[in-house]
Amino acid sequence: MIEQRIRIEMELIGLALEGRFVNLTDILQPKHFTRNLGANHQMIWQACKELYPKSSINLITLSTHLRRKYDLQYGSYLCNCLASVVSNNPAEMALHLLEFNFRDSFIELTKEEIKNNPAKREILEEILEEIQHPANDIIQLLDDLTLYSLQEKLDIYDKFIEFRKRVHKITDAIKELAQVRSLITHLKQIKGLPLDTDRVLAIQELTELLIMVLGSQKMPENFNQTLKKIKDEYFK
Repeated sequence: MIEQRIRIEMELIGLALEGRFVNLTDILQPKHFTRNLGANHQMIWQACKELYPKSSINLITLSTHLRRKYDLQYGSYLCNCLASVVSNNPAEMALHLLEFNFRDSFIELTKEEIKNNPAKREILEEILEEIQHPANDIIQLLDDLTLYSLQEKLDIYDKFIEFRKRVHKITDAIKELAQVRSLITHLKQIKGLPLDTDRVLAIQELTELLIMVLGSQKMPENFNQTLKKIKDEYFK
């Protein structure tokens, strides 16, 4: 899973170098990135924030800034980031990275419980395996009622609630977020309908809702209104 995350981070850096940093600066912070063996992505994103909006973000300005201020020779690596760009949707890529952060926090909590509850190690390790599986949607997983009841049986339900507060301060919003994720998936997969402008805009609105919650750690005021509008349009 770490390899997938690194690829997403590299593509986001590449999108920034293509002039899309303006679409990402209010969504992603250096803390959302990793310090991997290839390069310090946190430092690269910090450098982008230091340059913008006083300077444009491109291969020359960013590599020069990293070299002069941080003595980092990242020119070749930034070229690789540019070459890694395959998406034209910065918001969707940012959402993927935010969900990685969300998943990592849940993994951390579960590992803590494994360490503190050796008698329940086996069942906790099963939960950990589900969380770590990249095919499992982490938001849907959190909304799984079976998992909720399992947490209660393990006597760690209070810590699960604490986790939700600690990570994103959205103790009552997991079900709504799961609905948003399901709506995005459904809108992308509607058969017999072209991916028209209205549906693209609906997907974009839903994606932005998820980003706002996972990125800002609070529910936006227009969350319920936007969700209802899109439901009324496509789920009559």
